[in-house]
Amino acid sequence: MHPGVAEPPARVGEVDGPEFARLLSVVASVASRDDALPMLTGVRLRGGPGGPLSMVATDRYRLAIATLPWTGESEVDAMVPASLLVEAAKQAASAERVALHVDADRAGLVWNDSAIITSLLASTLPDERKILPTAVDATATVYADALAGAVRRVGLFSEGPQIVQLSLGDGEIRVHGGGQQVGEAEELVKASTTGGRPTPAYQLRYLSDALKAFAGQQVTLAVQPGRRGTMLTSDGRLQYLVVPIRPQS
Repeated sequence: MHPGVAEPPARVGEVDGPEFARLLSVVASVASRDDALPMLTGVRLRGGPGGPLSMVATDRYRLAIATLPWTGESEVDAMVPASLLVEAAKQAASAERVALHVDADRAGLVWNDSAIITSLLASTLPDERKILPTAVDATATVYADALAGAVRRVGLFSEGPQIVQLSLGDGEIRVHGGGQQVGEAEELVKASTTGGRPTPAYQLRYLSDALKAFAGQQVTLAVQPGRRGTMLTSDGRLQYLVVPIRPQS
């Protein structure tokens, strides 16, 4: 450790370095950058002996929850600035193991001969379990890369706030976007669908970021009624909620 770096607080557990870095980079990127709402600028780290470590962040329009095994040595529930964790994820990605250190005021990540230490945020997030989907209108399982490609291409025709609309049908998702000035575009993507036939619309960037988090995997979209959040999941370690918006008339 560099002589100028303060000693980290007490160690609370250890995680797999590459998997921690992968999931942390997704979760931390969802946090808000608006310092007027400090509790939305952090990642909540929570876990204890015998259970997984969870990482949660939101900017009100998106919510990401990641869980992974760890050697939990004591209880932890801490809000860590997301901007620092984004950088930490890049640096720690090649480490075999990463140790977490937390006390009442500070948090630290330690790997190899490196350490990052920061002050905790004073506020915390509401319990994310209270906003997980309870009434699902429809589901669609699709290759994330295929849907992301269609969303990207259709998004080229979006105007103004850049909105894309998904229409779930029998064995397919219809991706639609466009405007009066540049015309409209539509693509069909094969999918395994169940339930109703909702037509949610999303901000292009938010949906694209969500699908990118599942690159190379099949992803399941669980669409709730109305404008309640759509949950994207794959292997169970990452849950990514995107709030739909009112489509353009």
